[in-house]
Amino acid sequence: MRELSFPVRPPQPEHSLIRARTHSYAVPRQLFTTPCSTAPGYAGKGRPSPHALTGAGVVVTDRAGRVLLGWSVRGVWELPGGKNDADEDFAAAAVRELEEETSLKADPAGARVRAILMDSVHGIPRVTAAVRVSAFTGEPLVTEPLLIHRWEWHEVYDLPFLGGPLFTPSAHVLDAMWPGLLPGLPPVHRYPVTGG
Repeated sequence: MRELSFPVRPPQPEHSLIRARTHSYAVPRQLFTTPCSTAPGYAGKGRPSPHALTGAGVVVTDRAGRVLLGWSVRGVWELPGGKNDADEDFAAAAVRELEEETSLKADPAGARVRAILMDSVHGIPRVTAAVRVSAFTGEPLVTEPLLIHRWEWHEVYDLPFLGGPLFTPSAHVLDAMWPGLLPGLPPVHRYPVTGG
């Protein structure tokens, strides 16, 4: 057992309010502790019930600075992206989804999470990472024809005039990259990532 001593300074007369408050509380002069022989353990509380959707939206641009968007079978424009796999971080999910959906290959080390966005869909919280991929190889191809009809490169400043709706999480991700570009967005909680 160790004994720890802490100096106790008497209240200063010029601080009468502080002096009155310190009189009503006992200040310990000594604290006794026993050494801890093992590191603390950690445990979950069992299998959690599903509560939220998590995923990544990928902003990838070509050499001309155009953004890649897909026209989906649901009749909306959307960025490449999708849900995280178990134990997969947002950057890795973004790179994996980019390749699965478009055949473009990128290095997860070069993917940058720029913001975490949270909204809800049908009462379920939805957390989307805005991920920027600046280096890739290949040409975009439709690899999931049951989900995407075609991939197209679009000028950034033409995005407000696409001629079709933009999938809401994709719109939020684009707004994280180019704030104010898209007018009238639905509400979202945005948490910028420093150094992303």
